[in-house]
Amino acid sequence: MKYLDKLLKVLKTDRNTFFTYIFTMITIYLAVDRIVEMLFLIFTGIGMSYWGPITYTIAIACPVLAFLFSGNSKYAASGSFKIVIIYMYAIAMYILAISMFAQWINAAMWVFLMSIPNYVEIITKFTSVVKPAFQAIALYIPLTSFFSLFWWCYAKIADTRLIKESIWDYTGIDLSKKTTVSGAYSFENVISIDKETGKPVKIFDSRRADPMLVCGPSGMGKTALLLEPMMARDIEKKYFLKEASKEVGFTALKTRLATLKAPYTNEFLNENFDLNMLEPVEGKEKLYKAYLDKLILMEQK
Repeated sequence: MKYLDKLLKVLKTDRNTFFTYIFTMITIYLAVDRIVEMLFLIFTGIGMSYWGPITYTIAIACPVLAFLFSGNSKYAASGSFKIVIIYMYAIAMYILAISMFAQWINAAMWVFLMSIPNYVEIITKFTSVVKPAFQAIALYIPLTSFFSLFWWCYAKIADTRLIKESIWDYTGIDLSKKTTVSGAYSFENVISIDKETGKPVKIFDSRRADPMLVCGPSGMGKTALLLEPMMARDIEKKYFLKEASKEVGFTALKTRLATLKAPYTNEFLNENFDLNMLEPVEGKEKLYKAYLDKLILMEQK
């Protein structure tokens, strides 16, 4: 994944969008290939490229994977476009499925016909009967099944609010990096102690903005045992980070990695110091950023 991430950085995209694009392009190619194959079956009664079960399994997996990755991609920017995406992949799956059944039925019929002792005589004298029969079967499958796909897309999905909302909420497989910031410079918080392991149960920095429900009757200690300790730890951590930023900033100034943006007094710096008061020395931007990386959480994410 390291080399893939470097490529994605050059392409200015993310993992989900990249894999969605790749599998979608493969799906389009396979769908076009199978449409051509169906046309051969319809107009000649004989296929050009017969696929086996393994090939069709891999082919059908492509639109499935494309849909699974699309939920967290840049293409799924709105609920309405997610509906378009599921229509597109459903049509691709339908094309692959009818091609598979038409090919296998066609192949089975040819094997049966060629197993007859007087096969050559039949195919020679009764070509006008045999060929239309094979063509009709290839044409019959899409004609009798297309309406089911149309009904599912425009009647089942489009007219059912719950199904549409479930598609809007679907996120699929998320391949993005899971960065869990933990340590002295993060705002993780301990909510309890695991009785079995004795280890603290933590809410990590990346989840602190998520909703939290604390349940229990009055007098059970919800505020005293959970909420107040969490607030106390946040106040303590804020004080720690303030003092740590002073130390780091002083070192950066002393080693001439950074300079002050304005002529502040010592008293003002001691009371109101913030890393935003510093700016890196020209030519040392990368070194400055690396030095302050543990305190610049927004850049780290």
